[in-house]
Amino acid sequence: MLELFFHEKQYSFSGDIVSDPTPSINCLLYADDVVLIANPENLTSLLLKCEAHSYSLGYQWNPLKCVIVAPTSDVKTYQLYGTTIPKESSFSYLGIPIKPGGLIDYPAMIQHNINKASLTMNQLAAIGLNSKGFPPLLACRFYSQMVRAQLDYGLAISPLTTKFIHQLDTFQNQCIKKVFYSLTFITGSGNIAHFVATCSLP
Repeated sequence: MLELFFHEKQYSFSGDIVSDPTPSINCLLYADDVVLIANPENLTSLLLKCEAHSYSLGYQWNPLKCVIVAPTSDVKTYQLYGTTIPKESSFSYLGIPIKPGGLIDYPAMIQHNINKASLTMNQLAAIGLNSKGFPPLLACRFYSQMVRAQLDYGLAISPLTTKFIHQLDTFQNQCIKKVFYSLTFITGSGNIAHFVATCSLP
């Protein structure tokens, strides 16, 4: 669908310099995950275009799986095929929580990463990712590739404030202590964290 959308919307290029390009992006498309970005007036028009696009290609959106993320001051209702789309205070797009205004909810993202990594850590601990389980090198690789990867998700586009870094460090130190608690030759979680980073090198 991504390809079809851009083929229908592309403009012919005459070779002249475009002095008035499109002022803003009104959609994000990734496989079957679609986001519309617009003010209340334009959103209704975009939804109608989505309906028309679906009719022309023989598919249908599910309005109840769609969400409107808008300020509380926006009391307008939005519909697809005559069905009202539910409203939420935030929505996760590709694992990144978005709040009204199209802004990333960074605190929610950090907490979501910690919660997800914690669940994975507990599951892996039950099968050997603990102080009496896997050998240290294997434990390092399990942690780096499965737990730490979830903790890192989205950080490249996040402002790493002191508070966020403290949250992430605190959680990571708890995980590492669970895995390496019995390794008396390592002192301090900082050294253990360095050990884990070293194990993940190629």
